[in-house]
Amino acid sequence: MISPQIKVLLFIAVVGGPISIGKASPISLRPSIAQGVDGGQVFLQCNTTTSAKPVLKLTQNGKVMPRSRIYLSRVQGGWFIRVGPLRAGTYTLTATSGGSASSSIIFYKAKNTTVGFPKIVRNPRYRFKKSGESVTFHCSATGSPKPQIFWTKNKVPLVADKRVTMANDGRLMFTNLQKSDQGYYECVAQNLHGMVFSRRARLYIRVVQRPPRFTVKPRDQVVDPDSDVTLNCAADGFPKPSIVWERDGSRISGVLNGVLLIKKIRRSANYSCTADSYAGKVKTYAYVTVRRKLLLFVLEYCD
Repeated sequence: MISPQIKVLLFIAVVGGPISIGKASPISLRPSIAQGVDGGQVFLQCNTTTSAKPVLKLTQNGKVMPRSRIYLSRVQGGWFIRVGPLRAGTYTLTATSGGSASSSIIFYKAKNTTVGFPKIVRNPRYRFKKSGESVTFHCSATGSPKPQIFWTKNKVPLVADKRVTMANDGRLMFTNLQKSDQGYYECVAQNLHGMVFSRRARLYIRVVQRPPRFTVKPRDQVVDPDSDVTLNCAADGFPKPSIVWERDGSRISGVLNGVLLIKKIRRSANYSCTADSYAGKVKTYAYVTVRRKLLLFVLEYCD
């Protein structure tokens, strides 16, 4: 699966035109022409053949612009460059690292943008949530062709994971919010004509501790000798509790994800599962009974 960062990088590369095939340049910038609106920002992709951080310079008519107008971040697949905010005009961004590459950046006045240029029609809004809750940010844009929407957090492209979903319709959805989700979010609408940023929306998280609570408890079992036994234990809470197994009061190490696997069990024992966090501790038990082997004696009688 291609990560959202890589998808954005590929999209920017396509906007910038065809990529030449042949001897690789030590550094490249895409797109070759980036377009935004007055007072806005644009993203570019920089690829280098070394891990060295590229040196960037932004100029307008030969005048060097303040370094504060450039934000560089390392992402999977290359470097992401955020340029702006800048007033309407034409600028040149030059990147140097074992070679040099440059791109033109054009910021238009809103009334002078081309037909089909992206426009944000619904901005994300400030949200205040508690840890463990869910939240959805909304973003909508017009343009032709239909703009692609992606999201940034604190100026860096956002990466989806099992708790974070970026839908095709522009929604950004979180489940089981964590303190680390707090920050400033923007949506970016982009098509072949250029890109535009939404207003920033802050997500504030109030951490609420929830004591551990079992969602899966192990069950008593009766098994045959030398059989394999599986005991399951799971708990939720905030912060996320750790799971500890014990057998007759002695801790068992090497247990993953709360699943205890007992190979070739020989004797009966009492097993306990403890869910522990700063918010509290809970314990549950399961007894595994091993059946006794029955010895069968055959007596032969002789006349």
